[in-house]
Amino acid sequence: MLRRMLIAFGAACAAASAQSFMREVTTIYAFTSSTDGANPYGGVIFAPDGTIYGTTDAGGSPQNNGVIYSLTPPTTPGGAWTETILWDPAYPAGTNSYATLALDANGVLYGTLFGGANSGNGSVFSLHPPASPGGAWTPQVLHRFAGSPDGASPTSGVILGPGGILYGTTSEGGQANAGAVYSLQVSGGTVTETVLYSFTGDADGGNPFGPLTLGPGGVLYGAARFGGAADYGCVFQLTPPASPGGAWTEQVLYSFSGSPDGYPIGGVALGANGVLYGATFGIPASNNSYGNVYQLAPAPGETWTYTNIRSFTDKVNDAADPVGLTLGANGVLYGVAFTGKTPLFMLTPPAVAGQPWTETPLAQTKKSFAPVVVGPDGALYGVSFGEFGSPSNAGSVVRVSLQ
Repeated sequence: MLRRMLIAFGAACAAASAQSFMREVTTIYAFTSSTDGANPYGGVIFAPDGTIYGTTDAGGSPQNNGVIYSLTPPTTPGGAWTETILWDPAYPAGTNSYATLALDANGVLYGTLFGGANSGNGSVFSLHPPASPGGAWTPQVLHRFAGSPDGASPTSGVILGPGGILYGTTSEGGQANAGAVYSLQVSGGTVTETVLYSFTGDADGGNPFGPLTLGPGGVLYGAARFGGAADYGCVFQLTPPASPGGAWTEQVLYSFSGSPDGYPIGGVALGANGVLYGATFGIPASNNSYGNVYQLAPAPGETWTYTNIRSFTDKVNDAADPVGLTLGANGVLYGVAFTGKTPLFMLTPPAVAGQPWTETPLAQTKKSFAPVVVGPDGALYGVSFGEFGSPSNAGSVVRVSLQ
């Protein structure tokens, strides 16, 4: 389903006109769509030693199921990054990762695979580092989704919670096939999955595509692609039970109206004072709205205050169809848009509350569905899955200087 959607989006979006980069963009690794992987839809993460880890949806040998890879930084400035394939998954384990990985303190990677596994419903896996440098990584399938009443088709990765618990979303499956939120407790050789909430696709939301965010008290925050009061999606929170074994409680914090906001693809970022930040993809076919960036501030009682930070209406001269945000220092937001003239942008909060945010176009990068990450050198790192119809069509990992 997601792949068909991506292809349709790619065919519908005209290529952005060429312009000089406003920030220096460096391709640190270009995929070739053969054994090294292709179509990196998930973002990248950094290990403490500067190694980058990521996933691709396609490529790999021999079945074109995507790969889990690492990129080792060069030993001298300006040198080449070295790619290593950590795992080339096959159907029984799962296939085609669209998600960003998670890394724990022991160097273990965790991620999801969109398809394959149990009747094509996808899976959650871990990858354990080798005992000695140069050895093989050890994959373990932690859970194979069953569809209903379990989840199916995870488009986002997992996050790490206290006690080693993993939390994630599935875009399909659950009781009503509208997606679910789940947890995985990994203890020794035992893995216990719990469906924390099944969406109905109605007022409570449906089909979450993005990852969760963990807040104080174990509260989970996320965005549902559809559903809500107007069926344009919503932002939700899940509150853990007061006593062990109780039910989690879902609350819709905001339902999108469709103008200018609608259809959030990514998750939300948690800022100071409990404020949430997110983006919506928009609905250009109906009202020439190409999405927006918003904030939700907690308020006494049940009401959250919604503020539209930036609306995008012109993909020719601006970013359009934002898909993810990254919170930087001093409350700055770095945004990635699917299309538009400058799909990588920065939003700086005002010095005086209530005044407009300042948008700064950063670079003309190719299409991406993943937020950027701030690297140890202070630059932004992200992925592009390449323009559809381009000669390579395999994607790349890029570095964007902020200097």
